[in-house]
Amino acid sequence: RWCCRVGVAALAGLASGQVDTPVSFNIGFEDLVSLPAGVTAEDLLQDSGVQRAIRQQVLGALVLTDSFNDPNNFDWNAFEEDITLFSVVIVDDQNAQAAKRRVMFNSTLTITDPLLVAALQSLPRSWLAGASVSSKMFIMEA
Repeated sequence: RWCCRVGVAALAGLASGQVDTPVSFNIGFEDLVSLPAGVTAEDLLQDSGVQRAIRQQVLGALVLTDSFNDPNNFDWNAFEEDITLFSVVIVDDQNAQAAKRRVMFNSTLTITDPLLVAALQSLPRSWLAGASVSSKMFIMEA
């Protein structure tokens, strides 16, 4: 599902290039996840497949479109190595018998692209379109 994305509109008047100092953002990604019995937040945090899936989900949500006329014309302004997953919280009761539980994945994104920095500073919450209407992304400058 990482390909579900929200196109963040490009902000007019910003020059492309790099900012002098890398800017860090705390990214909180919340989703409903099917978890087998006994899985803990620490298990999810240590799983390399989960880490990669979360990095890809965040990247997919941060695609910047260059115009409203051509939605397929976008630039990658962040890369997988720019994202560090540092905590996982199972929001729902860990002992619940529900098939899916809400999980919050917390990560840090460090970027140098001024267009993406400005867009993220103006977009504190992103509801992810596509396969899961329960997915949310919270963005705060670190």
